[in-house]
Amino acid sequence: MSQSPTETSANDEVNRYLTNWNELGLMIAQGASFSGRERNCCFLNTHSSQFADVSAITGLDVPDDSRGLALVDWDHDGDLDLWLSNRTGPRVRFFRNDQDTANHYLALQLQGTKSNRDAIGARVEVYLKPSKSESPSVPLIQTLRAGESFLSQSSKWLHFGLGDHALAERVVIRWPGSGTTTVLQNLPADRHYTIVEGQASAMALETSREFHWNDDMQTVESIEEPTRAATRTVLMNRRPLSPVVYTNLEGLPEKPTQPPRATLINLWATWCGPCLEELRALADYDVELRQHGLNVIALSTDLLQEGAGHDVELQTDLADRDALTQTMRAFDYPFTVGFADQQLIAALSTIHNQVYYAQRSLPLPCSFLLDTQGRVTAIYKGAVSPQQLMEDLALLEANAETIAARTRPFAGSRVLNIEQLSPLVAAEAYREGGYLEEAQAEVERYLAEVMATHDLDQMSAALMGALRPTVAPEIAQPLPSASSESDTLTKSMTTVESQQAAIKTQLVKLREREQLRCYDLLARLAREQRDAAGELVARRKIVELAPQSVAACLALGRCYMQNRMPEEAIESFSHAIELDASARQAYLDLALVWQLQRRTDRAIEVYRQLLTRQPDEPEALNNLAWILATSSHDALRNGADALTLAQRLCDREGRRTPPSLSTLAAALAETGDFDKAVATLDEAIRLARTEGADDVAAKLEQRRELFLQHQPFRE
Repeated sequence: MSQSPTETSANDEVNRYLTNWNELGLMIAQGASFSGRERNCCFLNTHSSQFADVSAITGLDVPDDSRGLALVDWDHDGDLDLWLSNRTGPRVRFFRNDQDTANHYLALQLQGTKSNRDAIGARVEVYLKPSKSESPSVPLIQTLRAGESFLSQSSKWLHFGLGDHALAERVVIRWPGSGTTTVLQNLPADRHYTIVEGQASAMALETSREFHWNDDMQTVESIEEPTRAATRTVLMNRRPLSPVVYTNLEGLPEKPTQPPRATLINLWATWCGPCLEELRALADYDVELRQHGLNVIALSTDLLQEGAGHDVELQTDLADRDALTQTMRAFDYPFTVGFADQQLIAALSTIHNQVYYAQRSLPLPCSFLLDTQGRVTAIYKGAVSPQQLMEDLALLEANAETIAARTRPFAGSRVLNIEQLSPLVAAEAYREGGYLEEAQAEVERYLAEVMATHDLDQMSAALMGALRPTVAPEIAQPLPSASSESDTLTKSMTTVESQQAAIKTQLVKLREREQLRCYDLLARLAREQRDAAGELVARRKIVELAPQSVAACLALGRCYMQNRMPEEAIESFSHAIELDASARQAYLDLALVWQLQRRTDRAIEVYRQLLTRQPDEPEALNNLAWILATSSHDALRNGADALTLAQRLCDREGRRTPPSLSTLAAALAETGDFDKAVATLDEAIRLARTEGADDVAAKLEQRRELFLQHQPFRE
C-alpha cells in the first residue's frame, strides 16, 4: 500500500513546544546555570581513563561565571599562573601559583625566520633522560598556538614541567611551513630560552622574579556562600517507598522496612565526619529510640561509585567489601548496618525529587523517616538529632492540621487548605525516572485501595489526593420564604442523610475518574514495557468504565491489533464510529484493518463513507485512490475514479509530496497515460532525493521502469 501523505499537525508543534519547555524546566531543577554565579571547574589529568575534580582544592571554584583563561608564568618563578576573564564582577581575576615545590621547568620562546615570525604551529618535543630504574620516557609535546579555547589566548612561551629532572636531554623543534627541524641537546632546566629558526643553539634569558602590583590595583576577596545547615522536611503527602532491598553485612539482601515499626534509613560513609558524629549520637540514644518504636538502618554508601551523570553503581570488588564490612563491625553500632545499592539510592532519589524542586544528588549524611506503613514521612539532609527524631515520631499518627502546626517554620494563620496529592503523582514520577515496575506497583496499590473502600469516610480518605475544591459538592442552604409552611418545610429538607448521599455520589464519580486515570497509566506503562497483553487488560477496563469514549475505543482497537485480534479491533473501531460519525481516525483505522485482512472491498466502503463526510481528508483520498489504481482484483480497480481522487489530493496546497505524487502516477498509468505517469514519478523521485529519502526514491525508480514499459503497477 502506498505510504499515506505525511501531515504535521498543530498538536505536534504544540507537543514539541511543551517538550522544550519541560526540558528547560528540568535543566533549571538540576542546577544548570543561565550564566550567573556559575562556579568554575578544574580537572586534573591523572594519566588514566578518568580526570580528577580538583576545583575546590585549587581554589578555582569561584562563582565568577568565567569565560576566558590565560596561562602564563607571570612572576617568572617557573610555575604557571592563571588569568581569568569573567562575565560578571570581578571582570578579571588573577591566580598566583605559590605552591612550594622542588620540581623543575623549561620555558621556550620560538622565533621563525623561514616560517611565520611567531612560529605559530611549531611542534616541540622535550625528551628527558630516564634513570636506571626507569624505562625510556615518553616525550613531552606541545604545539604553539595563537589561541586556546573560547576567548582565550595564553602566553606564547611554551612551558614544560620536568618534575625532578634538572636537564632536558634533547629538544626537537619542527618548524611550520618550512619543514626544517632544530635539535638541541642537554638544555639545563629552570631557565627561559629563546630559540631562532635556523640557529643551532638556544639563548638563555635573564628573568626577574620580583613581583609588583600597581598601587591602584585592589585585591578582591571571594564572597563565600554561607554554609547550609541541616534541613528537615516533613511531608504532608507521604510517599510510599517502592519495594527495594539493601545488602546486610553477610552479603544477603534484606528489606529496609519492618512493619509495624517505624524505620529510619540513614545514608552515610566511613570518610564522612558528620556522618560518624550522627551515628554516635544515635547510638547513645538507642534505647530511647527503640522505646519510641523506631528501627534505625544505617546504610553505607562506600561501595557506590559515581558514574555518568548522577547515576551510581555498586562496586563488585569482594576484597573491598570484606574490608569495609570489618571496619563497620568494628564501630559496634547497636542498630542495623548494611550497604546501599543502586536501586535503593534511585528509589530514595525519586522521592527526594518529588519533594524538592531542585534535583540534586543526595547529600551525606541523609536520612528518610518511614512510618509503620513504609511511607516516607520526613527527609533529613544533614545530621539529624535523636531529640528531633523522637519529636517527629510523635507526629506519625497525628492529623494533617497538627503536623502542619508543628512543622511550619514560623507562626501565623494558614490561608489555604492543605492540599493532598494523588499517589498517581508518585507513579508518574517513577515512570518519568524510568522505574516502570515501581510505577506500576504504585498504581496497582492505589487502585486496590480505591476499589476496596465503600465506607464514606474511608472512601473520602482514599480519594483525598484526587479531591479539588471544584469537585466537592455544594450543598444548598434553605432560603427563607414567605410561602406556606409546607413549602418552607419542603425547601428546608436538606437533611444530613441527603447531604451524605450527595457527597457519596460525588465520591463514587470521583472514584470512577481515578480508576480511569489508574488504568490509563497502567496501559501506558505496559506499552513502554512492551507488554501487549497487559496493555490490553487495562484498555478493556477503560472502555468498561467509559463506554462512550471514542478515544478509549480507538486505543482499545489498536491494542487488539497489536495482539493480533482483528475481529475485536473491527468491532471496537465500528463502535467508535457509532459513538461519533465524524471520528476521522476511527474510519482510517477500520479501513486499515480491512486492508490487512485482505478485505479490500470493505476498506473501500469505509474510505467512501469518510469522504462523504470529509471530502478533502488527505489520507482517505490517498489510500482510496491507491486501491482503485493498483488493486490486483479487476473488479475493484477504477482508474478514472482513482485519477479524480489523486488529482484532488495533489491540487491541495502543499500536497505535492512523494507519496501523493506516487499515487497520482499509479492512477495515470492505470488510465493508460504512461508519459504523464513517468513525468509525475520523476517529480516524486526528485523530491524524495531532496528530502534525503533515498530508499523511497529507489522504489519509485523501479516503478518508473514499469511505466516506461507501459505496464501499470499492481499490489
